Parts: sequence; structure tokens; C-alpha cells
Amino acid sequence: MIAIKTNHDYPAPPVTGYSSLNQAQVDLMNRIKALEGEIATVLSAMLVQAQGTADARWMDLARDHLETGFMYACKAVAQPKGGLGDRP
Repeated sequence: MIAIKTNHDYPAPPVTGYSSLNQAQVDLMNRIKALEGEIATVLSAMLVQAQGTADARWMDLARDHLETGFMYACKAVAQPKGGLGDRP
């Protein structure tokens, strides 16, 4: 994992609903993305080691659900506003 340590906020991206992130949030999101990459590597290795014996449907489901979980983890940090995820 590569983390750049600075003591400032990062400006909001030009995406509606997203706000500025502080260094702790950026570091946390970088950790999440690094873990996502590690999991992707493990899943790829599973397919190679199984040499076609792993059920492709289950592998696809695992990949899809993990991808969704990591996306939600990033959203939990970034806390975008104005979308379907907003709570009244």
C-alpha cells in the first residue's frame, strides 16, 4: 500500500454529492482499495489453482459481492450526499 502523508484536506472531486476528504479519510480509502486488490489477486489464484474445478458461478458471485462490499466501504468513508443512499 502506498500512502502519502500530508496534513491537509483534499478538494472535493468534480462529482455531484462528494465533499472534500481529510488525510485520515484518504488513508482509509487507500487501505480499502489495497485490500480490494489483494482479494482480487486471491480470487484469480483460486481460479488458476482450481484449474476449472471451481464452480464459475460461485466465483462470479463472490467477485460481484466483494466488489459491491468494497464500493460500499468506500462510500461509508466518502459519505456522498444527494443519492438514493441518503437517509431521511
